[in-house]
Amino acid sequence: CSIFPKIGLENSIPVTSVRLSELDPDSYTIIGLGRVFNTKYSPDNRTLAVATSTGILLYDTTNYALLKHFSDSFVDNLKWSPDGSKLAYSSSYEIKLLDLQSEKIIPLEKQELWLIGEEVSWSPDGKLLASIDSTDDNGAVYVWNTASGKLIQRITYPEKRVLGRYISSEGVAWSPDGIYLAVAYTFINISAPD
Repeated sequence: CSIFPKIGLENSIPVTSVRLSELDPDSYTIIGLGRVFNTKYSPDNRTLAVATSTGILLYDTTNYALLKHFSDSFVDNLKWSPDGSKLAYSSSYEIKLLDLQSEKIIPLEKQELWLIGEEVSWSPDGKLLASIDSTDDNGAVYVWNTASGKLIQRITYPEKRVLGRYISSEGVAWSPDGIYLAVAYTFINISAPD
């Protein structure tokens, strides 16, 4: 993972047309350990979380010094809570919540999910976490209480998988007021050749 200063600003380095080997080594910082899958800045922009094959790495954004390494296997997705006190992440087909103050993992109950991409969403107040299940034949959205890890609700899509149709989950998002939960899914008609 590389950190480039002033991207998109006046006098910035045109990264798409420059190789790292051609840059002044003082103009960028290389961070990470193992294979890097994802990066996310905290809401206050003070910490960078890096998802890697060795776990989660937290970096101070003032100097990109390593603050903490939370070991886990193949962390491939990260989402900060709105207040920056927790990280939701996926590892080994499970969604986990990391409380950064206590440095403990809050287990989420009743899950057998395969998390892909941006399929996790915090409610605006950070009290709920929603995720879509990309492997459930019927398609489902799960909502957990983030303090306890308890499953609050499993919501199935209006159209279930039926002969000639397939549903693929794409994403989930809370409205800014926390009242609505939008779910994107693909509904495909499958027809047999004549």
